Amino acid sequence: MTSYFKKIATASMLGSVLLLPLASAQTVLRYSNYIPPTHILRAQVFDPWIANVEKVTAGRVKITMLPKVVGTVAGQYDVVKDGLADIAVVVPSYTPGRFDLTEIVEIPFLGDRAELVAPVFHNFYTKNLLKHGEFSGAHVLSIFTNTPPLLFMAKRSLKTIDDFNGMKLRTSSASMAQSVTLLGGVPIIKPVTDIYEMVSSGLVDGAFFPAVDHKSFKLTQTLPKASFFPNGISCSAIALVINESKWQAISPADREAIMKISGEAMARTAGKAYDDAGREALEELRKSGGSLDTVPAEMVAELKKKLQPVEQAWLEKAKKKGLADPAGTLQTLRASLSAR
Repeated sequence: MTSYFKKIATASMLGSVLLLPLASAQTVLRYSNYIPPTHILRAQVFDPWIANVEKVTAGRVKITMLPKVVGTVAGQYDVVKDGLADIAVVVPSYTPGRFDLTEIVEIPFLGDRAELVAPVFHNFYTKNLLKHGEFSGAHVLSIFTNTPPLLFMAKRSLKTIDDFNGMKLRTSSASMAQSVTLLGGVPIIKPVTDIYEMVSSGLVDGAFFPAVDHKSFKLTQTLPKASFFPNGISCSAIALVINESKWQAISPADREAIMKISGEAMARTAGKAYDDAGREALEELRKSGGSLDTVPAEMVAELKKKLQPVEQAWLEKAKKKGLADPAGTLQTLRASLSAR
C-alpha cells in the first residue's frame, strides 16, 4: 500500500513539473518600428504602452521592438497582415486609395484639438467603419488622429486666399494635395524629413505639417512664418495594429486587459501629447522671432467653399466602397465631435 501511494505521489510531482512550462508560457510579439525614440508617439504613447502590456498580462505577453523597420513605412499594414511582424503603426494616408473610408478624418474643418478629436474618432471608427474591412487580417488596437497641420512659410505669411496662387507647397496626403490644387497652389507630396532640403533649394515655398514636427525636425529658422486654421484644414489617421492570428492566439482575459490600455485610452493620450507638444513648438517659434497668425473667419468661410470638392470626393469614394449612407456617416462624425 505504501508503495502504491509513493507511485501516486511521484506521478503527481512529475505532472506538476510537466505543467510548469505551460504555466510560464509567454507570447512574444515583434514590433516593426520606424518612429525615432525622441518623437512624442514613441516617448509618451507607444513605449509606455509596451511596458504596460507586459504589466497588465503579468508577463504573459511581451512586445519586443525589432532593430529596424520591416519593409517600408508606407507598407506597414501589409507587413503585419502577412505576418512579417506582429505589430506596427499604420498611417493610412501614406497609401492613397487603400483606406478610403478611414480618410473621412482628412475632410477639412472637423476640429483642431487632437485631445478631443482623437478619442472621438477612435470610437466613431470602431463603431461605424471598422466592420467594412479596410484592416482585414489585422486587429486595430487603437486608431486616432494627430493635430491638424499648420501652413509654415519661408518668406511671407498667408494674408489672403489669393496668396495660394502658384505657391509650391509640401503636403503629406492625397486629400491635402487636392486642397492645395483647389486653392491654386502646386502640391508636392514628400515626407517631412525632406522639407529642410526642399525649402533651402527653393523647391517649395512652404509646407503643411503639425506644429510638433516644426520643432522635432528643427525647422524654426527654415520656415519661420506659420498660419493656423481654426477647426483644422485636415488631419491624418494613425492606427496601431496587430496581426489577427497573433491576436487571437492570446487568451481572452489578456486581450481584454490589453484593450483596456489601448483603444480610446491610447487615443486620448496620443491626442493630448500632440496638442501639448504643438503648443511648446509654437511657443519656441515665437521666442525665436517667428510669427504665428490665425486665419481670419472670413478667409475660413472662403476656404470652406473652395474645399467642398474634398468632402464630395470622399462621399463618392465611400459609396464605391459599399458605405450605404456616406453623408449620414459624415454627419454622425460631425455630431459626435460637436458634442465634445
